[in-house]
Amino acid sequence: MRLVLLGGVCLSSTVGSQRFPSSVTLTNPSQCVNALSQAIQQILKSQTYGSGQAVLWDPPTHLNLGDNFLTLGAEIVLKQIFPTFDLNQNACCAGYCRRLFPRCDDTFYSKQQWQDKPGVLFLQPGGNWGDLYRKVQNKRMSTIHHISDHYSETQIIGMPQSFWYNDGDLAVSDAKALNTAFAKLKHQPVLLWRDRYSYEKASRLYTEATNILTPDMAMAIGSIGTPTPSYDILISMRREESVEGAAHNQATVRTTFDEYPGITYRTSFGWEAVTGHNCASYGLGLWAMGALCEYGTEKRFQLGVHLLGEAAVVVTDKLHMAILSMLMGKNIIYVDNIYQKLNNTLEAMFSFKPEACNDKRWLLKPIKADNYQKAVTMAAKIVQDTQTRIHDGLHQLNDEQGALAVDQLWPRYWLELCSGASVLLIYPCTLVLLLSLRRHWSPPCPRGRC
Repeated sequence: MRLVLLGGVCLSSTVGSQRFPSSVTLTNPSQCVNALSQAIQQILKSQTYGSGQAVLWDPPTHLNLGDNFLTLGAEIVLKQIFPTFDLNQNACCAGYCRRLFPRCDDTFYSKQQWQDKPGVLFLQPGGNWGDLYRKVQNKRMSTIHHISDHYSETQIIGMPQSFWYNDGDLAVSDAKALNTAFAKLKHQPVLLWRDRYSYEKASRLYTEATNILTPDMAMAIGSIGTPTPSYDILISMRREESVEGAAHNQATVRTTFDEYPGITYRTSFGWEAVTGHNCASYGLGLWAMGALCEYGTEKRFQLGVHLLGEAAVVVTDKLHMAILSMLMGKNIIYVDNIYQKLNNTLEAMFSFKPEACNDKRWLLKPIKADNYQKAVTMAAKIVQDTQTRIHDGLHQLNDEQGALAVDQLWPRYWLELCSGASVLLIYPCTLVLLLSLRRHWSPPCPRGRC
């Protein structure tokens, strides 16, 4: 009897056979994730020409944990392309990361010895190309002009970004200035875009650059393990860039969950559930909080895994919360933001490897909901469906194996329960588990004597 893993519980393949016929080969979540991880690595490697030192410009390391995942993904790929790359030595800061890295200026660039051996400047990955975060764009443009004027043999590669301008005239004028700088470079710069809208807009505007559609940079992390969930659903709502607003979404979530009293859930405004307990108690603004709580990239990654790992199903409107959940093999329902960043990015990614990311083959492909009312309803039905499958699966295992009675599965049940237990429950959990093991899995009687 073949077994499949669904929602962290091992069930017989006959469970839910109407949805997953035997003719369909079910795809492990890691197959799609790892295929996309390899795709972004191969694209970056194929477009890199510089033989000198690589530099990561302004890696995002601020309180938005999702941006830290981009830095981690970039570091993984750069170490593969440049074995000597060291984030602590070869990254510079133009914005909020200056507590971790030196400033991006000529003093830093001179240490990279680009005059002797031209290298590669990798511009930060993320979603801030345009006028939505204008200060960042201004610094990026200033850097491009400076490199083209003083280090023209250095290659510039823009890691995967999202393009968004509210002001169309500004987009055109910026493109004109950038094309002038691009034309001065010995190697045509490469700009990577993580969704089709951004790629198409950039291809029309940046005629002096090579524009390429790629998966999001965080996908380079690849599949990761996940702890046993301790509750059913995490609902994350962003304060900014929301279509209906945070207050409306919060009220909708409360009202919708009134219809599902048996389901456990938690709410969070983005990543604040894990950054807040470290920083918000200071009662300071976001910038000051960053000064006091500037964790390294790996620590922030661990905080994100901890937050998402506790939930069986994740509902979110943040792109990298959806992506990290995907890397962890979670059930995901997402609600898009005001400029469709999530759907555009995810659908573009899945188009790279359709054979591994096909709906029929990949059970845990992220599902889009139009709003939070629909998202919560869909998530609740996933939980209820999983609970039903567990119940049906236990009885089917009993019917198919005969000697394996339902009560003999108690050791498995207690093992699962104890693995996520709090400190206060460790001793009673262990006692019950040992008694259960002794009752059901005791060794046979020696020579028939009991």
